[in-house]
Amino acid sequence: MATLRWREGECLVFDDTLAHTAWNLGAGDRTVLLVTFARP
Repeated sequence: MATLRWREGECLVFDDTLAHTAWNLGAGDRTVLLVTFARP
């Protein structure tokens, strides 16, 4: 399993249909935008 890291000013996109874990080790809040894509 790969570890992806978000960097300020960049976008991180991943397929959440796969098992995953996410955490916020920073001092500030994290805002997540969840977008659902139509699949055939």
